[in-house]
Amino acid sequence: MGEVATTQPDFRYRHLSDITSALGGLWRRRLYTDLTLVADGKYVRCHRVVLASASPYFHSRLYNGKRENTTDKLFITDVPQDILFDVLDFVYSGECRLNVENAEDLLRAAAIFELGALKDMCDYFLKDKVHAKNALRLYKLARASKAHLVEEAARTVILNNFMHLWHTKLFKQLNHRELISIIQHDDLVTPSEGVVCGAVIAWVTADRKRRKYSLGEILRYVRLPQVRKEYLRQLVEEEEMVRDDPVSTQLINEALKVIESPTARHEVTTPAMEFRQETKLDDVLVVVGGIVPEESRFKSKQIVSAFNLSLRKWFPLAPMPYGCDSGVAHCVRGNDIYVAGGGDTRQGLVVYDSEHNSWRVLASMVIGRRGHALLAMGQHLYVVGGVTESSGDQNSPRPSPRSTSVIERYDVKHNTWKVVGAVAEPVWGASAVVFKEKIHIFGGFHGKDKPTAIVQTFDPVSRTARITSQLPLPMALSRAAVSEGTVYLVGPSGNILTTNDCWRYHVVASIPDFRRALFGVAHYKQRLFIAGGKFGETVFDDILMVDLEHQTLVQLPEKLPGPVWGAGFVKVTLDRTHMVKVGSEETEY
Repeated sequence: MGEVATTQPDFRYRHLSDITSALGGLWRRRLYTDLTLVADGKYVRCHRVVLASASPYFHSRLYNGKRENTTDKLFITDVPQDILFDVLDFVYSGECRLNVENAEDLLRAAAIFELGALKDMCDYFLKDKVHAKNALRLYKLARASKAHLVEEAARTVILNNFMHLWHTKLFKQLNHRELISIIQHDDLVTPSEGVVCGAVIAWVTADRKRRKYSLGEILRYVRLPQVRKEYLRQLVEEEEMVRDDPVSTQLINEALKVIESPTARHEVTTPAMEFRQETKLDDVLVVVGGIVPEESRFKSKQIVSAFNLSLRKWFPLAPMPYGCDSGVAHCVRGNDIYVAGGGDTRQGLVVYDSEHNSWRVLASMVIGRRGHALLAMGQHLYVVGGVTESSGDQNSPRPSPRSTSVIERYDVKHNTWKVVGAVAEPVWGASAVVFKEKIHIFGGFHGKDKPTAIVQTFDPVSRTARITSQLPLPMALSRAAVSEGTVYLVGPSGNILTTNDCWRYHVVASIPDFRRALFGVAHYKQRLFIAGGKFGETVFDDILMVDLEHQTLVQLPEKLPGPVWGAGFVKVTLDRTHMVKVGSEETEY
């Protein structure tokens, strides 16, 4: 048998351990010392070569880059003598007495002397010693000394105890970078964004003369569109430092525009629109009613389901008062969902109250219709296009559908309808958006099944409508969405058109193998979600996601609760308490 190979031990670690032990013994007996450190009027003898080897700080003080400093005495002014002794003990032995009384001072000294190992030792020790009373102090120390474990632990405590800490003296001693690192965090626990805004104002007021110049920068990290508009108006009108700062004024005025626009919350994608974790609000995609296949026939449904985009799960919501088929129209105003054109007369209007997870029946439209578009603008809803039932004639006593040009307006405050105008060309099956304070109507059907490429624009101020442009191709039963100032149109053949002015249109993409109508489109964070639809006898239950920024397409692994077409498909934000599974059958069609 051959000899068994053995691995030779590495004796270097023993040698280094012996050297370290010997150096520690020499220092304690003050043998061969050649340098004196002076702190608090007291002297400590040590070895210059050891300090220069262990600490870049001492190396720079003992060597100026060209030659060695021959001084035999260094004065230490920013570290107490007892802490300096602990530091030297660590330098010579790799150990020191670390406890809650000296850990903070040792961390500070380790940062000054650039002793990485000692800093890490203190960082690891202190991370479990953070609580509400010392969190702000340790947070400032950790950021200054780059102690990342303590910084993270302290930040977590501050975020969880923000309501108790923001009015304290230590909080108002934070610098503006430290303040920003706290208020920008999603995990900040606060009952409302108004509290965060108030904390920022209080912080600036504590040193108004110097800090007012940082106000605009800090307000960028306050989620101003989530602050009450009355409070924002009060800041602009009554707070001098806000009124005199153009950046702050602009940010608040932009937030007020978003708050007062019924659709901006869902069309604009900015960090200021993101909800903090503790607000217990989640962005969801909601499927409202629709028609489903059932035992070789089709049936309209009252079911409403929400897909939580964070949890990636479906939850049932309060059902509609009556079935919702493909002839109705949907829109979101603020955070509520309106559905128009339901009921036997096709005049019904209902609203989903997102705050209370309930539906209300509102005043009926003047004219019953289907295949129309519903839009929110300011304090009003507008209904455009669609078909109505004519009374028929002697040869055809049965009513026949005809396109209507009538535009109706619903007053949200007074719960009343009023005819306010007419489109230039009667159409049905058109999509429409509110864009730059006007309503734009894209394509649709002329007559029974003839699609058109015309684009009509209605001005709510002058109450006039006219044909303003043409789409690149005839398009009906399309779906439209607005994202970051761009209008997107998705057609039944999978073509996606865009426009930035509702005048010039471009086909930017085509979804492969996409042939369906009466699908839903919702917009969320620079993405279009396309759900359901019907082609022939095939009804779909898939959800496609188009990434508008990267121009990519994926099919989500999650599907609709069931195959459906003609359903409302919108994005809103709901309280998590509304989303409780009470039984799997609740979310199935």
